[in-house]
Amino acid sequence: MRNSLMRLIALCLSIGVTATCLAAPKDKTTIKEKATDSPRITDFPPGVFTDGGSYRYDDFKGKILVLFLYEQDCPSCRGQIPERNAMMARFRDKPVKFIAVAAGDSLADAKMYAKTTGLMMPTFADPFSLMEKDRRYTPQPISLMNIYQMPAIMPDGSVRSAGLKGERLDDLVDKAKWKYKDGGYNPKLAGAIELLEWNQYEAGMKLLRAMRKDSNKDVAASAEKLYEAVKTEAADWKSEADAAVAEQPAVAFDLFTRLKNCFPDEEATFGADAALKMLKTNKNVLDEQAARKQFVKMSQAMANAKYSQKGEVQSFCESIAKQYPDTPTGKRAKSVAELMGK
Repeated sequence: MRNSLMRLIALCLSIGVTATCLAAPKDKTTIKEKATDSPRITDFPPGVFTDGGSYRYDDFKGKILVLFLYEQDCPSCRGQIPERNAMMARFRDKPVKFIAVAAGDSLADAKMYAKTTGLMMPTFADPFSLMEKDRRYTPQPISLMNIYQMPAIMPDGSVRSAGLKGERLDDLVDKAKWKYKDGGYNPKLAGAIELLEWNQYEAGMKLLRAMRKDSNKDVAASAEKLYEAVKTEAADWKSEADAAVAEQPAVAFDLFTRLKNCFPDEEATFGADAALKMLKTNKNVLDEQAARKQFVKMSQAMANAKYSQKGEVQSFCESIAKQYPDTPTGKRAKSVAELMGK
């Protein structure tokens, strides 16, 4: 993608077209707001983020995740950075998060781009341009008229276009809601609530459990109310885990692990310890844990990956898929390998 794109830009300039050919078209209907017909988005390809985070799509479940796909050599992309930062500020208190995608760039390239342009979003370094190639993210083909795109991953996992300048985001944001922020809880619970809203349950519940014992009775009472609200939500995790034990044991293992970490004193309610004891020797669970370790190592290595190493990474994905074909991570590795072969 990167090489073909640069050839297109070179051709454009050679025939006397200025950099304005890369600007967004005035007609905002060129990219329609619609869901793609392809499968729902499940997670980022293997790779790293400029802020050191390890984001997963599950972190944004129930909210909207807006991606800013850019090419570092596109002058219009650079010119739009102040608008991108302003857009982030405008939606700061809404259930929306923004992540940039550095197509064809290493981690060092992505960090330099943020430093020189002032881009404030965390950026996913995508050295093999996998997210540009994946039509689930880009309903419209990349062209000189829309080198940068802004897909929005909706609460149900479908993908909509936020518009070339985010002009459709105001309409889309109404489809996402806060679960707890508008619940009238004591302001001292804000840190725990922020974590819970973005599905960081283990960390959020750790804070919340401590605040249930706060010396301030109002804080303690509010914390207890929120604890019970999350416990109600956790009943759905339990139902989902029970249903997954037979056919998707690795999924069940993850859910019971979350229940154990969030509610360590609720064994009688959720039975997480007993379930985990049974599942920890399950072959599918063991294979999934092993596959994840390999996938994580590969993702970390992507920080220094070069385009010339694409074949090596593809082969590594294929080896994970071949060794662990029936695991969620094995299937994920297979889809990445197939995308890299396009």
